[in-house]
Amino acid sequence: MTFLHLLDGAEVLLQSGNAEISGVEYDSRRVKPGDCFVAMRGETSDGNGYIDAAIANGAVAVVTDSAQEKPRPAVAWAQVPHGRRALARVSAISIAARRRSCASQESPEPMARLRPAS
Repeated sequence: MTFLHLLDGAEVLLQSGNAEISGVEYDSRRVKPGDCFVAMRGETSDGNGYIDAAIANGAVAVVTDSAQEKPRPAVAWAQVPHGRRALARVSAISIAARRRSCASQESPEPMARLRPAS
């Protein structure tokens, strides 16, 4: 799915780029190549401090709730007013896209073989 598709319905203040996204992560240590990293302020730490680490791990897009953070070169970028709301929205879209992808790849033939003989 594309970054713009992932952001569909989210409240976005600023957006640039439209990378192909393979997953969504909010922990920079778990980012894999092709992921979108959602950086948000928390009660004990600020995920915005880990944007560069996420990019180094392969993030191709960043969603941030910080107006102080500036877009990075060659990375799709979105600034949102509420990081947790954005995470909920992009996660739901990502999960729905994966479910559709899995459903379209399934073949009905294996199920037919599992039916008992009449």
